[in-house]
Amino acid sequence: MSLEGWVQTPFAQALGAALLHSLWQGAAVAALLAGALWRCRESARLRHDLALAALVAMPALFLGTFAISLTPGGEAGGDAGFVLAGGAAETAGSGVAPWMEQASWVATLEKAAPRIVPWWLAGVLGFNLWQLGTWLAARRLRTVGALPASPDWQERLRGLGEKLGLDRGVALLESSRVDSPAVLGYWKPVVLVPLGLLAACPAEQIELILLHELAHLRRRDDWIDLLCRFTEGLFFYHPAVWWASSVIAEERENCCDDLAVAASGEPLAYARALAGLEGLRAAPALALGAADGSLLRRIRRIVGAAEPARSATPVSAMAGVLLAGGLALLAAWPTPATAQSAMSAAHEKWLKEDVVWLLPLEERRAFEALPSDAERDEFIAKFWADRDPTPGTPENEFKTEHYRRIAYVNDRYKDEEPRGGWRTERGRIYILLGPPDEIEAHPSGGGNPPVNLPPAAPYEMWRYRAQGDRPEGFFVFADRDSSGVFTMIRGEFPPAGSPDDPND
Repeated sequence: MSLEGWVQTPFAQALGAALLHSLWQGAAVAALLAGALWRCRESARLRHDLALAALVAMPALFLGTFAISLTPGGEAGGDAGFVLAGGAAETAGSGVAPWMEQASWVATLEKAAPRIVPWWLAGVLGFNLWQLGTWLAARRLRTVGALPASPDWQERLRGLGEKLGLDRGVALLESSRVDSPAVLGYWKPVVLVPLGLLAACPAEQIELILLHELAHLRRRDDWIDLLCRFTEGLFFYHPAVWWASSVIAEERENCCDDLAVAASGEPLAYARALAGLEGLRAAPALALGAADGSLLRRIRRIVGAAEPARSATPVSAMAGVLLAGGLALLAAWPTPATAQSAMSAAHEKWLKEDVVWLLPLEERRAFEALPSDAERDEFIAKFWADRDPTPGTPENEFKTEHYRRIAYVNDRYKDEEPRGGWRTERGRIYILLGPPDEIEAHPSGGGNPPVNLPPAAPYEMWRYRAQGDRPEGFFVFADRDSSGVFTMIRGEFPPAGSPDDPND
Protein backbone atom coordinates (compact mmCIF):
# COMPACT_ATOMS: atom_id res chain seq x y z
CA MET A 1 0.00 0.00 0.00
CA SER A 2 1.30 3.45 -0.92
CA LEU A 3 1.83 6.14 1.71
CA GLU A 4 -0.96 8.19 0.14
CA GLY A 5 -3.28 5.21 0.46
CA TRP A 6 -2.22 4.43 4.00
CA VAL A 7 -3.05 7.90 5.32
CA GLN A 8 -6.64 7.33 4.17
CA THR A 9 -7.10 4.22 6.31
CA PRO A 10 -9.24 4.37 9.48
CA PHE A 11 -6.15 3.79 11.62
CA ALA A 12 -4.26 6.77 10.19
CA GLN A 13 -7.34 9.00 10.28
CA ALA A 14 -8.06 8.14 13.91
CA LEU A 15 -4.40 8.62 14.84
CA GLY A 16 -4.33 11.99 13.08
CA ALA A 17 -7.47 13.09 14.93
CA ALA A 18 -5.95 12.02 18.24
CA LEU A 19 -2.76 13.98 17.51
CA LEU A 20 -4.80 17.04 16.59
CA HIS A 21 -6.86 16.87 19.77
CA SER A 22 -3.78 16.18 21.90
CA LEU A 23 -2.71 19.78 21.34
CA TRP A 24 -5.60 21.32 23.25
CA GLN A 25 -6.01 18.37 25.62
CA GLY A 26 -2.38 18.69 26.77
CA ALA A 27 -2.83 22.45 27.13
CA ALA A 28 -5.96 21.93 29.24
CA VAL A 29 -4.14 19.43 31.48
CA ALA A 30 -1.21 21.86 31.80
CA ALA A 31 -3.59 24.68 32.76
CA LEU A 32 -5.18 22.51 35.47
CA LEU A 33 -1.74 21.50 36.70
CA ALA A 34 -0.60 25.12 36.84
CA GLY A 35 -3.63 26.03 38.95
CA ALA A 36 -3.06 23.10 41.29
CA LEU A 37 0.64 23.94 41.70
CA TRP A 38 -0.19 27.57 42.43
CA ARG A 39 -2.44 26.50 45.31
CA CYS A 40 0.00 23.86 46.57
CA ARG A 41 3.36 25.54 47.10
CA GLU A 42 4.72 23.80 50.18
CA SER A 43 4.57 20.00 49.72
CA ALA A 44 7.17 18.83 47.21
CA ARG A 45 5.71 15.32 47.24
CA LEU A 46 2.21 16.53 46.40
CA ARG A 47 3.51 18.80 43.64
CA HIS A 48 5.49 15.89 42.21
CA ASP A 49 2.46 13.58 42.29
CA LEU A 50 0.23 16.22 40.68
CA ALA A 51 2.70 16.69 37.83
CA LEU A 52 3.04 12.93 37.43
CA ALA A 53 -0.76 12.54 37.28
CA ALA A 54 -0.88 15.23 34.59
CA LEU A 55 1.83 13.49 32.59
CA VAL A 56 -0.05 10.18 32.76
CA ALA A 57 -3.34 11.90 31.84
CA MET A 58 -1.99 13.16 28.51
CA PRO A 59 -1.35 9.74 26.87
CA ALA A 60 -4.55 8.42 28.48
CA LEU A 61 -6.57 11.18 26.80
CA PHE A 62 -4.69 10.53 23.56
CA LEU A 63 -5.56 6.81 23.60
CA GLY A 64 -9.18 7.55 24.49
CA THR A 65 -9.53 10.00 21.61
CA PHE A 66 -7.92 7.49 19.25
CA ALA A 67 -10.40 4.78 20.30
CA ILE A 68 -13.38 7.12 19.88
CA SER A 69 -12.17 8.35 16.49
CA LEU A 70 -11.67 4.78 15.28
CA THR A 71 -15.34 3.93 15.91
CA PRO A 72 -17.65 6.62 14.47
CA GLY A 73 -20.31 7.80 16.88
CA GLY A 74 -18.76 5.79 19.67
CA GLU A 75 -20.40 2.60 18.34
CA ALA A 76 -18.81 -0.59 17.12
CA GLY A 77 -17.55 0.02 13.64
CA GLY A 78 -18.25 -3.47 12.31
CA ASP A 79 -15.84 -3.82 9.42
CA ALA A 80 -14.35 -0.39 10.00
CA GLY A 81 -10.94 -1.95 10.48
CA PHE A 82 -11.15 -4.05 7.29
CA VAL A 83 -8.62 -2.24 5.10
CA LEU A 84 -8.82 -2.94 1.39
CA ALA A 85 -5.61 -3.87 -0.36
CA GLY A 86 -4.47 -2.47 -3.67
CA GLY A 87 -3.28 0.78 -5.15
CA ALA A 88 -6.16 2.97 -3.95
CA ALA A 89 -6.91 2.14 -0.34
CA GLU A 90 -10.56 2.34 0.64
CA THR A 91 -12.29 1.37 3.83
CA ALA A 92 -15.47 -0.19 5.05
CA GLY A 93 -15.74 2.66 7.54
CA SER A 94 -14.14 6.08 7.43
CA GLY A 95 -13.07 6.14 11.08
CA VAL A 96 -14.02 9.82 11.31
CA ALA A 97 -16.46 11.04 13.93
CA PRO A 98 -19.61 12.61 12.42
CA TRP A 99 -19.10 15.93 14.20
CA MET A 100 -16.03 16.55 12.02
CA GLU A 101 -18.36 17.48 9.16
CA GLN A 102 -20.10 20.21 11.15
CA ALA A 103 -17.78 23.08 10.22
CA SER A 104 -15.72 23.73 7.10
CA TRP A 105 -12.55 24.60 9.04
CA VAL A 106 -12.95 21.42 11.07
CA ALA A 107 -13.28 19.46 7.83
CA THR A 108 -10.05 21.05 6.59
CA LEU A 109 -8.26 20.00 9.76
CA GLU A 110 -9.74 16.52 9.52
CA LYS A 111 -8.35 16.12 5.98
CA ALA A 112 -4.93 17.40 6.99
CA ALA A 113 -4.66 15.45 10.26
CA PRO A 114 -3.84 12.00 8.76
CA ARG A 115 -1.01 13.53 6.74
CA ILE A 116 0.88 14.54 9.86
CA VAL A 117 0.91 10.94 11.10
CA PRO A 118 3.98 9.85 9.03
CA TRP A 119 5.90 12.91 10.26
CA TRP A 120 4.88 12.15 13.83
CA LEU A 121 5.99 8.53 13.46
CA ALA A 122 9.32 9.69 12.07
CA GLY A 123 9.73 12.09 15.00
CA VAL A 124 8.89 9.38 17.54
CA LEU A 125 11.38 7.02 15.89
CA GLY A 126 14.12 9.65 15.74
CA PHE A 127 13.59 10.78 19.33
CA ASN A 128 13.62 7.22 20.68
CA LEU A 129 16.73 6.34 18.69
CA TRP A 130 18.39 9.34 20.30
CA GLN A 131 17.16 8.16 23.70
CA LEU A 132 18.51 4.68 22.99
CA GLY A 133 21.91 6.11 22.12
CA THR A 134 21.88 8.17 25.31
CA TRP A 135 20.94 5.11 27.37
CA LEU A 136 23.74 3.02 25.81
CA ALA A 137 26.25 5.80 26.53
CA ALA A 138 25.06 6.04 30.15
CA ARG A 139 25.17 2.25 30.52
CA ARG A 140 28.85 2.25 29.53
CA LEU A 141 29.59 4.34 32.63
CA ARG A 142 29.14 1.19 34.71
CA THR A 143 32.07 -0.56 33.05
CA VAL A 144 34.27 2.04 31.35
CA GLY A 145 36.47 4.09 33.67
CA ALA A 146 34.71 2.78 36.81
CA LEU A 147 35.92 0.66 39.71
CA PRO A 148 34.27 -0.47 42.97
CA ALA A 149 34.69 1.80 45.99
CA SER A 150 36.47 0.49 49.08
CA PRO A 151 34.67 -2.11 51.23
CA ASP A 152 34.36 0.48 54.00
CA TRP A 153 32.36 2.81 51.77
CA GLN A 154 30.30 -0.11 50.42
CA GLU A 155 29.34 -0.94 53.98
CA ARG A 156 28.52 2.70 54.75
CA LEU A 157 26.27 2.83 51.65
CA ARG A 158 24.45 -0.32 52.81
CA GLY A 159 23.89 1.24 56.24
CA LEU A 160 22.51 4.44 54.69
CA GLY A 161 20.16 2.36 52.58
CA GLU A 162 18.86 0.61 55.68
CA LYS A 163 18.32 3.99 57.36
CA LEU A 164 16.09 5.03 54.42
CA GLY A 165 14.29 1.67 54.30
CA LEU A 166 15.70 0.80 50.88
CA ASP A 167 14.88 -2.77 49.87
CA ARG A 168 17.34 -3.04 46.95
CA GLY A 169 21.03 -3.77 46.91
CA VAL A 170 23.13 -0.92 45.50
CA ALA A 171 26.80 -0.89 44.48
CA LEU A 172 29.06 2.14 44.89
CA LEU A 173 31.47 2.85 42.01
CA GLU A 174 34.13 5.51 41.55
CA SER A 175 34.18 6.80 37.98
CA SER A 176 36.57 8.97 36.02
CA ARG A 177 33.75 9.89 33.61
CA VAL A 178 31.36 11.70 35.96
CA ASP A 179 31.78 15.04 37.69
CA SER A 180 29.03 14.71 40.31
CA PRO A 181 27.40 11.83 42.20
CA ALA A 182 24.64 10.08 40.27
CA VAL A 183 22.51 6.93 40.45
CA LEU A 184 22.23 4.77 37.34
CA GLY A 185 20.34 1.61 36.40
CA TYR A 186 16.93 0.03 36.88
CA TRP A 187 17.26 -3.64 37.83
CA LYS A 188 20.75 -3.45 39.35
CA PRO A 189 21.30 0.21 40.25
CA VAL A 190 24.70 1.68 41.07
CA VAL A 191 25.78 4.97 42.61
CA LEU A 192 28.60 6.68 40.72
CA VAL A 193 30.86 9.20 42.40
CA PRO A 194 33.74 11.12 40.81
CA LEU A 195 37.10 9.46 41.18
CA GLY A 196 38.88 10.77 44.28
CA LEU A 197 35.80 12.42 45.79
CA LEU A 198 35.54 9.87 48.61
CA ALA A 199 39.08 10.70 49.75
CA ALA A 200 38.98 14.44 49.12
CA CYS A 201 35.76 15.41 50.96
CA PRO A 202 34.71 14.94 54.59
CA ALA A 203 33.02 11.58 55.12
CA GLU A 204 29.97 13.23 56.77
CA GLN A 205 29.38 15.39 53.69
CA ILE A 206 29.70 12.42 51.36
CA GLU A 207 27.20 10.44 53.42
CA LEU A 208 24.64 13.24 53.14
CA ILE A 209 25.02 13.32 49.35
CA LEU A 210 24.75 9.53 49.18
CA LEU A 211 21.52 9.74 51.19
CA HIS A 212 20.11 11.92 48.40
CA GLU A 213 21.11 9.38 45.74
CA LEU A 214 19.61 6.48 47.68
CA ALA A 215 16.44 8.50 48.19
CA HIS A 216 15.93 8.40 44.41
CA LEU A 217 15.95 4.61 44.55
CA ARG A 218 13.73 4.56 47.63
CA ARG A 219 11.13 6.59 45.74
CA ARG A 220 11.50 4.57 42.50
CA ASP A 221 12.45 7.75 40.68
CA ASP A 222 14.42 5.71 38.15
CA TRP A 223 11.22 4.07 36.85
CA ILE A 224 9.26 7.33 36.97
CA ASP A 225 12.02 8.94 34.91
CA LEU A 226 11.66 6.12 32.37
CA LEU A 227 7.93 6.88 32.15
CA CYS A 228 8.76 10.56 31.57
CA ARG A 229 11.16 9.67 28.77
CA PHE A 230 8.53 7.44 27.13
CA THR A 231 5.89 10.17 27.27
CA GLU A 232 8.32 12.76 25.94
CA GLY A 233 9.06 10.43 23.04
CA LEU A 234 5.36 10.17 22.12
CA PHE A 235 4.62 13.88 22.58
CA PHE A 236 7.96 15.39 21.58
CA TYR A 237 6.05 18.18 19.85
CA HIS A 238 4.05 19.31 22.88
CA PRO A 239 5.45 21.99 25.24
CA ALA A 240 3.00 20.99 27.99
CA VAL A 241 4.58 17.53 28.21
CA TRP A 242 8.07 18.96 28.53
CA TRP A 243 6.91 21.41 31.17
CA ALA A 244 5.16 18.72 33.26
CA SER A 245 8.25 16.56 32.94
CA SER A 246 10.46 19.44 34.13
CA VAL A 247 8.19 19.95 37.16
CA ILE A 248 8.57 16.26 38.01
CA ALA A 249 12.36 16.50 37.68
CA GLU A 250 12.52 19.58 39.93
CA GLU A 251 10.17 18.29 42.61
CA ARG A 252 11.76 14.85 42.82
CA GLU A 253 15.03 16.56 43.78
CA ASN A 254 13.15 18.46 46.49
CA CYS A 255 11.53 15.20 47.68
CA CYS A 256 14.92 13.51 47.91
CA ASP A 257 16.29 16.51 49.78
CA ASP A 258 13.44 16.14 52.27
CA LEU A 259 14.15 12.42 52.74
CA ALA A 260 17.88 13.05 53.19
CA VAL A 261 17.28 15.81 55.73
CA ALA A 262 14.76 13.67 57.61
CA ALA A 263 17.20 10.73 57.73
CA SER A 264 20.19 12.84 58.81
CA GLY A 265 18.42 15.41 60.99
CA GLU A 266 20.98 18.04 59.90
CA PRO A 267 19.45 20.50 57.38
CA LEU A 268 22.29 23.05 57.62
CA ALA A 269 24.97 20.41 57.15
CA TYR A 270 23.05 19.04 54.19
CA ALA A 271 22.71 22.52 52.68
CA ARG A 272 26.49 22.98 53.01
CA ALA A 273 27.01 19.61 51.28
CA LEU A 274 24.81 20.77 48.40
CA ALA A 275 26.72 24.02 48.20
CA GLY A 276 29.86 21.97 47.72
CA LEU A 277 28.32 20.54 44.56
CA GLU A 278 27.66 23.96 43.01
CA GLY A 279 30.90 23.82 41.07
CA LEU A 280 30.24 20.34 39.74
CA ARG A 281 28.52 19.70 36.45
CA ALA A 282 25.17 17.94 36.07
CA ALA A 283 24.87 14.16 36.07
CA PRO A 284 24.95 12.29 32.74
CA ALA A 285 21.71 11.91 30.81
CA LEU A 286 19.41 9.13 32.01
CA ALA A 287 21.06 9.29 35.45
CA LEU A 288 19.65 10.91 38.59
CA GLY A 289 22.12 13.13 40.40
CA ALA A 290 22.33 15.27 43.52
CA ALA A 291 23.57 18.16 41.39
CA ASP A 292 20.43 18.15 39.21
CA GLY A 293 18.06 21.11 39.20
CA SER A 294 18.77 24.52 40.68
CA LEU A 295 21.07 23.90 43.64
CA LEU A 296 20.71 27.49 44.83
CA ARG A 297 16.91 27.23 44.89
CA ARG A 298 17.11 23.89 46.71
CA ILE A 299 19.49 25.31 49.32
CA ARG A 300 17.17 28.26 49.93
CA ARG A 301 14.28 25.86 50.36
CA ILE A 302 16.17 23.68 52.88
CA VAL A 303 17.28 26.59 55.05
CA GLY A 304 13.89 28.31 54.79
CA ALA A 305 15.03 31.40 52.88
CA ALA A 306 12.48 33.37 50.85
CA GLU A 307 12.24 32.38 47.21
CA PRO A 308 12.17 35.23 44.62
CA ALA A 309 8.93 35.43 42.65
CA ARG A 310 9.07 33.73 39.26
CA SER A 311 7.78 35.31 36.09
CA ALA A 312 5.42 33.56 33.73
CA THR A 313 7.17 31.17 31.37
CA PRO A 314 6.69 30.93 27.58
CA VAL A 315 5.07 27.55 28.22
CA SER A 316 2.19 29.32 29.99
CA ALA A 317 1.55 31.48 26.94
CA MET A 318 1.78 28.47 24.63
CA ALA A 319 -0.67 26.53 26.80
CA GLY A 320 -3.11 29.44 26.64
CA VAL A 321 -2.95 29.56 22.84
CA LEU A 322 -3.46 25.79 22.50
CA LEU A 323 -6.29 25.83 25.01
CA ALA A 324 -8.07 28.62 23.14
CA GLY A 325 -7.73 26.63 19.92
CA GLY A 326 -9.13 23.56 21.64
CA LEU A 327 -12.16 25.45 22.91
CA ALA A 328 -12.82 26.67 19.38
CA LEU A 329 -12.55 23.10 18.12
CA LEU A 330 -15.01 21.87 20.73
CA ALA A 331 -17.42 24.64 19.72
CA ALA A 332 -17.95 22.76 16.45
CA TRP A 333 -19.32 19.75 18.33
CA PRO A 334 -23.04 19.37 17.50
CA THR A 335 -25.68 19.81 20.17
CA PRO A 336 -28.03 16.88 20.90
CA ALA A 337 -30.69 18.51 18.75
CA THR A 338 -28.46 18.41 15.66
CA ALA A 339 -26.66 15.17 16.44
CA GLN A 340 -26.62 12.40 13.86
CA SER A 341 -29.25 9.69 14.25
CA ALA A 342 -28.15 6.08 14.53
CA MET A 343 -27.77 4.32 11.19
CA SER A 344 -30.26 1.51 10.61
CA ALA A 345 -29.11 -2.07 10.04
CA ALA A 346 -30.24 -1.89 6.40
CA HIS A 347 -28.16 1.21 5.76
CA GLU A 348 -25.18 -0.35 7.57
CA LYS A 349 -25.46 -3.40 5.30
CA TRP A 350 -25.69 -1.26 2.18
CA LEU A 351 -22.60 0.74 3.19
CA LYS A 352 -20.41 -2.06 4.53
CA GLU A 353 -21.45 -4.96 2.34
CA ASP A 354 -23.50 -4.12 -0.75
CA VAL A 355 -21.35 -1.29 -2.11
CA VAL A 356 -18.20 -1.72 -0.04
CA TRP A 357 -16.12 -2.23 -3.21
CA LEU A 358 -17.94 0.45 -5.23
CA LEU A 359 -18.20 3.47 -2.94
CA PRO A 360 -15.31 5.96 -3.12
CA LEU A 361 -14.03 7.32 0.18
CA GLU A 362 -15.47 10.82 -0.28
CA GLU A 363 -18.94 9.44 -0.98
CA ARG A 364 -18.62 7.10 2.00
CA ARG A 365 -17.82 10.02 4.29
CA ALA A 366 -20.74 12.01 2.91
CA PHE A 367 -23.11 9.09 3.53
CA GLU A 368 -21.89 8.57 7.10
CA ALA A 369 -22.37 12.27 7.84
CA LEU A 370 -26.06 12.26 6.85
CA PRO A 371 -28.26 12.92 9.92
CA SER A 372 -31.41 10.92 9.05
CA ASP A 373 -32.59 7.75 7.35
CA ALA A 374 -34.66 9.78 4.88
CA GLU A 375 -31.53 11.53 3.62
CA ARG A 376 -29.70 8.21 3.47
CA ASP A 377 -32.49 6.74 1.34
CA GLU A 378 -32.24 9.76 -0.97
CA PHE A 379 -28.45 9.30 -1.18
CA ILE A 380 -28.82 5.62 -2.13
CA ALA A 381 -31.41 6.38 -4.79
CA LYS A 382 -29.15 9.01 -6.34
CA PHE A 383 -26.14 6.68 -6.13
CA TRP A 384 -27.84 4.08 -8.32
CA ALA A 385 -29.43 6.69 -10.61
CA ASP A 386 -26.05 8.25 -11.38
CA ARG A 387 -24.81 4.84 -12.53
CA ASP A 388 -27.88 3.82 -14.55
CA PRO A 389 -26.76 3.33 -18.18
CA THR A 390 -30.34 3.83 -19.46
CA PRO A 391 -32.04 6.56 -17.41
CA GLY A 392 -35.80 6.71 -17.77
CA THR A 393 -36.28 2.96 -18.18
CA PRO A 394 -37.92 0.83 -15.47
CA GLU A 395 -34.78 -1.24 -14.88
CA ASN A 396 -31.38 -0.06 -13.69
CA GLU A 397 -29.10 -2.52 -15.48
CA PHE A 398 -26.06 -1.51 -13.47
CA LYS A 399 -27.77 -2.20 -10.14
CA THR A 400 -29.25 -5.49 -11.38
CA GLU A 401 -25.88 -6.74 -12.61
CA HIS A 402 -24.13 -5.64 -9.43
CA TYR A 403 -26.43 -7.63 -7.17
CA ARG A 404 -26.24 -10.61 -9.55
CA ARG A 405 -22.47 -10.60 -9.12
CA ILE A 406 -22.78 -10.43 -5.33
CA ALA A 407 -25.21 -13.37 -5.32
CA TYR A 408 -22.88 -15.35 -7.57
CA VAL A 409 -19.73 -14.90 -5.49
CA ASN A 410 -21.63 -15.45 -2.21
CA ASP A 411 -22.65 -18.86 -3.53
CA ARG A 412 -19.46 -19.66 -5.46
CA TYR A 413 -17.05 -18.89 -2.61
CA LYS A 414 -19.17 -19.69 0.44
CA ASP A 415 -16.79 -22.49 1.48
CA GLU A 416 -13.88 -20.05 1.49
CA GLU A 417 -15.72 -17.33 3.44
CA PRO A 418 -18.97 -18.39 5.21
CA ARG A 419 -19.81 -14.75 6.03
CA GLY A 420 -20.09 -13.96 2.33
CA GLY A 421 -18.09 -14.61 -0.80
CA TRP A 422 -17.98 -10.84 -1.40
CA ARG A 423 -15.30 -10.72 1.30
CA THR A 424 -12.90 -12.91 -0.69
CA GLU A 425 -10.35 -11.46 -3.04
CA ARG A 426 -11.65 -13.41 -6.01
CA GLY A 427 -15.14 -12.22 -5.10
CA ARG A 428 -14.00 -8.61 -5.01
CA ILE A 429 -12.43 -8.80 -8.48
CA TYR A 430 -15.53 -10.51 -9.87
CA ILE A 431 -17.84 -7.85 -8.40
CA LEU A 432 -15.75 -5.03 -9.86
CA LEU A 433 -14.84 -6.49 -13.24
CA GLY A 434 -17.43 -9.21 -13.89
CA PRO A 435 -16.74 -12.70 -15.28
CA PRO A 436 -13.17 -13.18 -16.57
CA ASP A 437 -12.71 -13.72 -20.29
CA GLU A 438 -10.44 -16.66 -19.46
CA ILE A 439 -9.88 -18.74 -16.32
CA GLU A 440 -7.03 -21.22 -16.10
CA ALA A 441 -7.59 -23.29 -12.95
CA HIS A 442 -5.05 -25.65 -11.36
CA PRO A 443 -6.80 -27.19 -8.33
CA SER A 444 -3.84 -29.51 -7.66
CA GLY A 445 -1.01 -27.17 -8.59
CA GLY A 446 1.37 -28.02 -11.38
CA GLY A 447 1.33 -26.35 -14.75
CA ASN A 448 3.51 -23.30 -15.28
CA PRO A 449 2.57 -20.69 -12.66
CA PRO A 450 3.90 -17.16 -13.31
CA VAL A 451 5.13 -16.90 -9.71
CA ASN A 452 6.93 -19.27 -7.35
CA LEU A 453 4.43 -21.51 -5.53
CA PRO A 454 4.64 -24.76 -3.56
CA PRO A 455 4.34 -27.72 -5.99
CA ALA A 456 0.84 -28.77 -4.88
CA ALA A 457 -0.57 -25.31 -4.16
CA PRO A 458 -3.88 -24.70 -6.01
CA TYR A 459 -4.01 -21.54 -8.11
CA GLU A 460 -6.10 -19.78 -10.75
CA MET A 461 -5.17 -17.30 -13.46
CA TRP A 462 -7.84 -14.83 -14.61
CA ARG A 463 -7.55 -12.78 -17.79
CA TYR A 464 -9.63 -9.80 -18.82
CA ARG A 465 -9.44 -8.34 -22.32
CA ALA A 466 -9.60 -4.57 -22.72
CA GLN A 467 -13.22 -3.50 -23.18
CA GLY A 468 -14.58 0.05 -23.14
CA ASP A 469 -12.98 1.93 -20.25
CA ARG A 470 -11.77 -1.32 -18.71
CA PRO A 471 -8.07 -1.99 -19.34
CA GLU A 472 -6.61 -5.42 -19.91
CA GLY A 473 -6.13 -7.30 -16.67
CA PHE A 474 -4.28 -10.39 -15.46
CA PHE A 475 -4.75 -11.79 -11.95
CA VAL A 476 -3.28 -14.79 -10.17
CA PHE A 477 -4.95 -16.22 -7.04
CA ALA A 478 -3.25 -18.97 -5.03
CA ASP A 479 -3.92 -21.09 -1.97
CA ARG A 480 -0.31 -21.20 -0.80
CA ASP A 481 -0.90 -23.22 2.37
CA SER A 482 -3.79 -25.37 1.04
CA SER A 483 -6.14 -23.83 3.62
CA GLY A 484 -8.91 -23.20 1.11
CA VAL A 485 -8.36 -19.43 1.09
CA PHE A 486 -7.13 -17.89 -2.17
CA THR A 487 -5.22 -14.63 -2.06
CA MET A 488 -4.21 -12.45 -4.99
CA ILE A 489 -0.49 -12.80 -5.61
CA ARG A 490 -0.39 -10.93 -8.92
CA GLY A 491 -2.44 -7.97 -10.11
CA GLU A 492 -3.92 -4.91 -8.44
CA PHE A 493 -7.43 -4.19 -7.23
CA PRO A 494 -9.24 -1.56 -9.31
CA PRO A 495 -9.98 1.61 -7.34
CA ALA A 496 -13.39 1.84 -5.73
CA GLY A 497 -15.96 3.67 -7.77
CA SER A 498 -14.65 2.55 -11.19
CA PRO A 499 -16.20 -0.84 -12.01
CA ASP A 500 -16.83 -1.76 -15.61
CA ASP A 501 -20.17 -1.02 -17.23
CA PRO A 502 -22.12 -4.30 -17.11
CA ASN A 503 -23.64 -3.51 -20.48
CA ASP A 504 -20.36 -3.09 -22.35
